[in-house]
Amino acid sequence: MRKIKLNVPEGIRFLSDWDGFFTSIPLDQHVILNKRLCGCGATEAFLRTDKKVILASPRKHLLFNKCSQHLNDNFHLFRFTGDKAKYFEGNEGKNEVEQYENNLLDYVGNGGSKILTTYDSLGKIYEALHHPQDWIVVVDEFQAQFYDSHYKATTELQFAEVLKSFKSVI
Repeated sequence: MRKIKLNVPEGIRFLSDWDGFFTSIPLDQHVILNKRLCGCGATEAFLRTDKKVILASPRKHLLFNKCSQHLNDNFHLFRFTGDKAKYFEGNEGKNEVEQYENNLLDYVGNGGSKILTTYDSLGKIYEALHHPQDWIVVVDEFQAQFYDSHYKATTELQFAEVLKSFKSVI
């Protein structure tokens, strides 16, 4: 493993405010960004960039919160069709799952570049994308994989396997 120390310029409060952030980290490989501080704007930086980003989070509530902070942005919250209660219940039938995938393909086909999803749905997104290597996967709450693995080991293992399929994972 190769370590790179980033020296954030004086006066930068959030990484999303630092113009040199994306030139400081390698985006063509798998990287662990050890921020040491929560709330420093790393996730926000990726959501504000012009790059194609898939934000993977372990919890629907975290995604819904992040999406609600960007109501005027063109984000795609995978498996959300406007019904908040149904989104959190997760009792979809086969037709609804097909509709979610069609909505994703329409979003990407129309130039959409920000997908928000849970760990367990990343595989479906990978299968649906025509060029998944063009996307950066940002794993939010990375440590949750370890915390959650004792009660949903299969989900966490499948998530790790899907991550291997992407060229760029942060």
